[in-house]
This record gives sequence, C-alpha cells and structure tokens, in this order.
Amino acid sequence: PIKVTPKKAPIKVTPEKVPLKVTAEKAPIKVSPEKAPIKVTSEKAPLKVTAKKAPLKITAKKTPLKITAKKAPLKVSAKKTPLKVSAKKAPIKVSAKKAPIKVTAKKKTFEKKEKKEKEDTRQEKITHLKENGTKGKKDKKIVKTDDPKAVELAEKSYQNVIKENWAEAIKTASKAISFDVGLVSPYINRSWAYTEKGLYDKAIDDCNTALQIDPKNFLAYNNRGLAYYRKGDKENAKADYMKACDLGLDLACKNYKEITGHFPSDVLTISVSKTAAGDNQDRKQQIERLHSFLHAYCQAYEDKNLAKFTAFFTPDATENGKPFSKLLPKYRRNFKLIDSINYWIELLEYSQSADKKVLNINGKFLVRWLMKGGSWKQNSGSISMELVEHGSSYQIKQLNYRSGG
Repeated sequence: PIKVTPKKAPIKVTPEKVPLKVTAEKAPIKVSPEKAPIKVTSEKAPLKVTAKKAPLKITAKKTPLKITAKKAPLKVSAKKTPLKVSAKKAPIKVSAKKAPIKVTAKKKTFEKKEKKEKEDTRQEKITHLKENGTKGKKDKKIVKTDDPKAVELAEKSYQNVIKENWAEAIKTASKAISFDVGLVSPYINRSWAYTEKGLYDKAIDDCNTALQIDPKNFLAYNNRGLAYYRKGDKENAKADYMKACDLGLDLACKNYKEITGHFPSDVLTISVSKTAAGDNQDRKQQIERLHSFLHAYCQAYEDKNLAKFTAFFTPDATENGKPFSKLLPKYRRNFKLIDSINYWIELLEYSQSADKKVLNINGKFLVRWLMKGGSWKQNSGSISMELVEHGSSYQIKQLNYRSGG
C-alpha cells in the first residue's frame, strides 16, 4: 500500500495495483483525470474520504465517476465546509451494494432561513389575533387583559360611531382590541361600523366574538340581527332580534316589529282554536304560560344543563317517535362537545283538547352551536309539541321537529 500524508499541500497520487488511502488535514483533496475513469473501491472495509477544514472536491470532466463499496458503508462527509461532487459531461454514480450510503454536512444554511420563516409566521398570527380577536374556524379561549388603554380607545370608537365616522370607529376599535381582546365593547362598536359600511360578514364575526365573551349581550344579538337583515337573511335577523328583545333590549323588540309587523309577544296570540270573546283573559294567561315555558326550555338547553333539560319531559316522552330516555346519552355527549348554544322557538299557533288536559303547539325553531375548537353552525325548521299540565307549567309528552320546514 501507498500512504502519503502531507499537512499543507495538495496530493495527487495514482497507484495501479494497490489500495489507496489519502488524507489531508488542512488542504483540499483533488483527484481529477481528464480522459480516464476514476474508480475507487473497497471490498471488505469502509471507504472513507474526509476533509476537516477545506472543501472536498471530486471531479471527472469527460468520463464517469464511480465510487463503490461492496460490503461496508460508504461515508462522505464535510464538517465545516461545502461538499461538492460533480461531473461535467458524464454521469456520477455513487452506490453501495449491501450497506447504506451516508452523505452528511453538519452546518446547513437553510436551517436559519427555516427558523426565520417560522418566527415570521408566529408574529403574523399574534398581530392578527390582536387586531381581529379570535375570529375564524378555530375559536380559542379569549383572555381578558383589563388594559385601561383599551377602555379609553373603546370609548373613542363609540364616540366615532355616534358621529357616524365609521372609518375612524373601526380604526379606534381595532386598536382597543389590540390592547385587550377580551373587552366586549370594541367588538360591538366595530360591528356597527362594519354594517354601515356594508361589511356584513365582518360585522357578524365581531358579534360572534362578543357573544363568545358575553353570551347574554343583547347589543351583540341586536347588531348581528341588523347585519343579517341588511345582508338579506330575514330569518336569522328575526331570531337575533327576538333574543335581544327577550334579554331586555326595547330597540330589538321594535326592530323585530319593523320586519315582521308585530312584536315578538304578539306572535303568541295567533291561535287555530276559536274562542269566544269572554275567553280572551284566559287565552292571555295561557299565552303567558306558554311564553314562560318555552323561554325556560330554551334556556336550559343553552345552559347545557342535562338534568334541568330532562325535567321538561314526561317519563314516557318521545322525540321524533323515539323514546326520549334513549336519546339522553346523545344529548350528554353533544353537550360535552359543544362550547356554546343559542336556541330560539317562535310560537305560531296552539290548540287545546276539549278536557284542557293536552295542549298542542306549533312553531319554528332556530338553533346555533359552536363546537369546541370549531366554528358556528346552525339548523332551523318547524317544531311541534304535545304538552301536559305540570304544576304551574307544562311537560313535553311528544316533541317533533323537521329541518327546513
């Protein structure tokens, strides 16, 4: 064997019949014939070509470059500098028949670039959260910071709303949200401004965020109802106005009447039964009881209180023809998976049996729900109940509903 180990100069060695081992610590290794193939082989031991501090360059200009190892690993590595293997006009073939090939370089410049891109993405997400709250498909828990600067900016945004300076109202509300994503009032102000500028989907998103923070905020329901109405969605507008009215906002009651022709409570006077004039007082009392019952029923559903909700049904009650008791596991599972629910029933008519023991009601329902880690969904349709007297209220003996009705 020939073994040559210089420290500071290049090496060029070409033996014909013996193994070749070439190492250089501080200078480049270059093996480059112009007209003949380069073939480096090792049958029983590893073939290792290394350069510690300088580039490793293996080139062939006109003929194939072939490096093979039959029974042991082929390892080509450069610790601190680039590894370059090239052939200008002919193919490069690197192969190992029975063992793995490993080509490594420890310092990779793309790692810094990848790290920078991840950091830029993270900063963009933080900025979006500050400016827009937690809108979108994946609603996350909103943490209130109680920053006084947010309250100050929220008040400025409200003053801009009063002055109908919509652009400035949006700007100041967005700044307020950047200081405290858990403050409700900026979302309310900005949703109003968005609606007046025709940006209805953005207004609805802001109202959804406000209701995630405060599920009983009647201003959020009212503003969302206005956005739906301007968008042409009358059914959702009615449901939101009715909810805001039930929560005590007189303006929402008037808004409901503006698009329906009557107040929400007036709907309950619609009846298929013919009653004599002397029965009007009894009918009013009956309507008040029904209104109170449906409100409590929807509230128990919204609260996801399974025990309280179950109490509204008789022991032998049915839901769409199935025993209600067998559906309880489904209700329990759904309540665990759902983060928030909005439920409304609009009573259209009622009738009573001759013995006054059974009351049948018909109406429309609208339910919206927010899955944990998901987005808002909704369903609506027709609903009917067969009620029986239960103390000062009622219990449901039969419940039937149909989507889209």
